[in-house]
Amino acid sequence: MKSIYAVMVQVLVVGSDYALFIVFARQLDPEAFVAFSTAVGLHILAWVIADGGVSYVAPRELATVANRRGGAMAGAFLTLRTGLYVVATVGGFLLWNLLAEDALSGIWVAAYAAYALPSLLIPYWLTCWSMDVVGLLATVAVRVIILGAAVLAPAPAMLGFSGLGFLGFVFWLMMWLNRRETIVGWAGVRVLRIAVQKLSEVFLAKTVACVMYGLAPLIIGVSRGAFMASDYVTGERIYRVYMALFQPVVQIVYLSQFQEGPLKQNKGILGTSVHLTNVLLGVAVLLAVQAGALSIMGERFEAVVGVRVYLLAACLAVASGAMLYFRVFPSGDFGIFRRATVFQTTAFAVMLSLVLVRPDVPVAWILGIAEAALFVALVGELVVRRFLRLRENSEA
Repeated sequence: MKSIYAVMVQVLVVGSDYALFIVFARQLDPEAFVAFSTAVGLHILAWVIADGGVSYVAPRELATVANRRGGAMAGAFLTLRTGLYVVATVGGFLLWNLLAEDALSGIWVAAYAAYALPSLLIPYWLTCWSMDVVGLLATVAVRVIILGAAVLAPAPAMLGFSGLGFLGFVFWLMMWLNRRETIVGWAGVRVLRIAVQKLSEVFLAKTVACVMYGLAPLIIGVSRGAFMASDYVTGERIYRVYMALFQPVVQIVYLSQFQEGPLKQNKGILGTSVHLTNVLLGVAVLLAVQAGALSIMGERFEAVVGVRVYLLAACLAVASGAMLYFRVFPSGDFGIFRRATVFQTTAFAVMLSLVLVRPDVPVAWILGIAEAALFVALVGELVVRRFLRLRENSEA
């Protein structure tokens, strides 16, 4: 149950972020929404760099009792995530304003960073060892209050003060979860070095791909203007909302690989169920969009250019994520991940280059082609691995 509670908290936080985006999209005037959504675009870049593969490596490392003892290793992973987020936010802000004609709003960027940063401190791979129903319900209450404040006062000051309030809540939550067993503690230099060494297995491949992914709003802003960057970020939010529907199952099953329980024995059935549900739900959502369902979320979502491409990209991303979390990462075969990610990174680079030099290339295809590349590469890698194993068994 601890893993389920932890993933529910993660989904709640991410889901409330999407709900806040919808609230702001409906209530802000066009100029303010462009400033807000481009700040979210910078956040996307900083967030994916901050993750840097931690969510892939940390569950395996913290599954060892020795690594969890004292919370030092968890503290090291959190330190790396937080530091990378701050550096990426500041660097991305300076780079965007240096290259683009439409500068980012410093107030909106600072406000959204203050709002988002505390969420980095409570990842599911950390809280899964001690999260309980009290922590879950307390998180629900705080996030509902934040959303209520967003409805009443959609402004940068609201984001900043909400972030400070949530940071205080996160400190309380950490003390509450630490009361029986220390899940997070101070990380010394030695432990930080170990964490960096562990991350090096996937960090470069993951970070390069994430940088390409996160650079999309910046490059679109430079080449097409802030309005088109805002349109892309809104489409990316639709893409993320669809992926979030599958996040609980994928993460719970992944965590179960490192904990004893019935889910560990039934991951094959659950993996097949995820793929089948993804196909059926993807078709249903595309039909709903065709019927005008996006009008429920507001006119800005309904006006997104290439919305079906974002949805197809999300379906492919869910399928790729299921392959990675159910087949690749539990086995520790990170070579498959690195090779597939190189293929995806190349696709990102090609599409971003085309967007820069050809104004007729739809920006939605950046995500569409990149996710298709990752999916094809993973399927090919897993088929080859299966073939090689069958040949080895037949020769034995």
